[in-house]
Amino acid sequence: MDLENTYFFTATILDWKLLLKSHRIKDILISSLEFLVGKGKLKVYGFVIMPNNIHLIWRNLEMNGKEFPDERLLKFTGHEFSKHLKSNPTIEEHLVNKADRKYQFWQRSSLPIRIQQRDA
Repeated sequence: MDLENTYFFTATILDWKLLLKSHRIKDILISSLEFLVGKGKLKVYGFVIMPNNIHLIWRNLEMNGKEFPDERLLKFTGHEFSKHLKSNPTIEEHLVNKADRKYQFWQRSSLPIRIQQRDA
């Protein structure tokens, strides 16, 4: 994804687990979107949260440090999901024990599809 283009974006929970059924997890996701929109990093036109994936129509407006805002959203929410689930036995469903992380929530292959604008 690049800056200033609008995309239909899908991100899926690893192995299609039903993590996003939890109201607290959905709140983390929505709060993260609100934060990035409030900082002028993203413009969100619409979104749908399903039990194991999200769909958004949005635009990256400005880099978030060295990261694109969509990358920051997935990274930050993963950390927040981990903190929230730390004392919950369901966190073990997300155990991956990789070199760079103990838990993984999002699949690595998010799908951005650029939306073409019609000429007026």
